[in-house]
Amino acid sequence: MEESEVMSTMESTLLVLAAVLKDLQTLTVAGAQWGDEGKGKIIALLAPLFDFVERFSGASNAGHTAYTPDGKKIVSHQIPCGLAAGKTCIIGRGLMFDPVRYADEYREASAILGDSVPQIWIDNQCTVWTPWHTILESWIERQRVKRSGKSINTTKRGVGPMAAIRDFRIDVKTWDLIGPRQKLIEKLDGIYENLKLLLEAELEARDCEDCLQVPAEVAELLLASSDLLARDVIDAGDLSRKELMQGSRFLFEAAQATMLDLLAGTNPFVSAGMSTAAGAAYGAVIPPKYINEVLLVAKFYPTRVGEGPFVSEIWDRSTAERFPEDHKELFVPSRVRDEFLARTLYRINNESASPADISQYLQVLQYERGASTGRGRSVGYPDLPTLRYAVEVNGSRYLALTCLDAMSGLDQIPIVVDYELPNGSIMPRGSMAVTDVLFETKPVTRVLPGWPKDIHGCRREKDLPPAARDVIRLIEQETGTHVLIVGTGPENDAIIVRPPKGSLS
Repeated sequence: MEESEVMSTMESTLLVLAAVLKDLQTLTVAGAQWGDEGKGKIIALLAPLFDFVERFSGASNAGHTAYTPDGKKIVSHQIPCGLAAGKTCIIGRGLMFDPVRYADEYREASAILGDSVPQIWIDNQCTVWTPWHTILESWIERQRVKRSGKSINTTKRGVGPMAAIRDFRIDVKTWDLIGPRQKLIEKLDGIYENLKLLLEAELEARDCEDCLQVPAEVAELLLASSDLLARDVIDAGDLSRKELMQGSRFLFEAAQATMLDLLAGTNPFVSAGMSTAAGAAYGAVIPPKYINEVLLVAKFYPTRVGEGPFVSEIWDRSTAERFPEDHKELFVPSRVRDEFLARTLYRINNESASPADISQYLQVLQYERGASTGRGRSVGYPDLPTLRYAVEVNGSRYLALTCLDAMSGLDQIPIVVDYELPNGSIMPRGSMAVTDVLFETKPVTRVLPGWPKDIHGCRREKDLPPAARDVIRLIEQETGTHVLIVGTGPENDAIIVRPPKGSLS
């Protein structure tokens, strides 16, 4: 497709979305599963319709990938995905802030965008990362393994300890990074003295007793980005409230996803932040009345990294996570990759494929590895119980369904329609069993017809095969939502918009 045609398609898409969302001052975008649903692309798509894009949760462990209108790829970890669309961005108070990684992220964005980097405001009360948080997380994981033999398998970015230190009320705030150096050292000293024995124990276990940085050294590390931050650290909550009162439109961006939310997810195998739409008002420090509507982003087939229950999982988690590292040649465009996909798809359709084959096929086809960690993502069959639960928790009216094109060429598509609990009963719809029970829960699967046509890049619903349209309608019936957006590829314009009946009148 010519560039002019792409622009025309995107302009038409935005006009339709603008008409559907015209009555909303705010829209909150959250993930429905375990992250990696493609929120970055959806946020970048919607951003032109809003004045501000605000990230209200998470930390540098969340990687969102978005593309600029001219196709340049931007991977952000703390900066909202509105960056790719050139919109004013806000890092809200609910985000736990890593100034070292932010500086790198900003420089990378500047190299891509040049002089067109938009304004990025950072709340002055975000909790600040230190290298001690990362060491403490390693110590906690080590103790967990000693006690139970199992690890949560976190991203090792110190996010859980950051949240804990915040709750202890001894954390460093972003305002400390632009204030007097000595005051920052004094606050760091308070953290250091509380953690020193644990930090020393962890470093001793690593045979690295001399690796422990003292407060003055950590201060220098954090202050290296102070010049960059000085002009951008403000009371972002005050800014957001005032702009909302004046009628500005906000797109709120969640990190991770519903099943990784500290309270709503599969605790303890979750992130430490607020990953549902309920966190938007809290993390942005605005009145809840301004949260108008929620758009849940769901990957047609879910994926998960780290530890924790995953009822619809196809293959062994740890092996799936290592697969991209062990087979790097399959994760770059090549004839070897094409032959692998064709050979494996043939086995799947002939029903001679193993669970490993099915998982590997989707991993390779969709380049399933983390934007932040590089870990391979373990793949599950499409999972309606999780999706129904996420809709209930977030109160979403709309869904964005991504990666539907991954099913192209499959003769059959297994879909998990219910969970069978250990006692033999079916889990009530809209609820979610506790984590220990989920480990022993079995999927109840229904097989739907697939479609031979490749729908990658499809831009009109009428061009979808009937079986693909049937799948979309099934999801709507099962969740009580409207599938507003269907993703048919990673490209910006690989989008189908399905306006609700009567919304364009």
